[in-house]
Amino acid sequence: MTNNSIDVIFRFRVKPGKLELYKQAIDFILPITEAKEPYVLEYKIYKNAEGVYTQHERYPDEAALHRHLEVTKDTKMAVAQRIRALKPHTVILPYWDGRHPDHYTAARLGYEGCFLAGLKKLPIEGEAFRPFKILYSTVYYREVRPTFVVDISKYYDRRYRAILAYHSQFSPKTKDKKSKVDIPLDRLHHEVNLIARYYGQMAGVEYAEPFLVKEVMQVEDVIKLPVRSV
Repeated sequence: MTNNSIDVIFRFRVKPGKLELYKQAIDFILPITEAKEPYVLEYKIYKNAEGVYTQHERYPDEAALHRHLEVTKDTKMAVAQRIRALKPHTVILPYWDGRHPDHYTAARLGYEGCFLAGLKKLPIEGEAFRPFKILYSTVYYREVRPTFVVDISKYYDRRYRAILAYHSQFSPKTKDKKSKVDIPLDRLHHEVNLIARYYGQMAGVEYAEPFLVKEVMQVEDVIKLPVRSV
């Protein structure tokens, strides 16, 4: 481990009945990581007593992290394999025209992986499958008007705790503060609260999360549409 190494941590749950599919996806991706991605220093997944999985990845530097998120044949096939294994109904991706290279790269990689997963002749394991819906998160792009917002008022505190899992971005070591983007915790709390309230005000709720879709949204009953017009 070097002073410039970067740790990426994900925490998630596997839905009941999906555990075997999840294991199949991991069994596929780990050999690819070991054989073709030597710049990944560590790739570990473990589960706690409450059934929450933690995925820990470590990279030697920021350049290696970006390299890991390139749109290549191998990365697209890896995403397609996970899509086939997990069969998600809905996939949420970063906004496709975001400022951060990782974000718009992930959007393209995720979309192309979803598309490829539905090709029957694709030379990967699993039955051809495509998610029904792809949503794009625009939470940090207030200049983009969302297609809809979701009321997250009941889950706001839990969401904030999840954001704090990325503590290295908000509480970097003193010696690193001059070279890394530093968001102090007090400012983070203020901005997260402000953004969620901003979108909540749009829908007449306390806190909300915005999403964008590329296709037209269908409504079953216009009489039951929420959010007042006047």
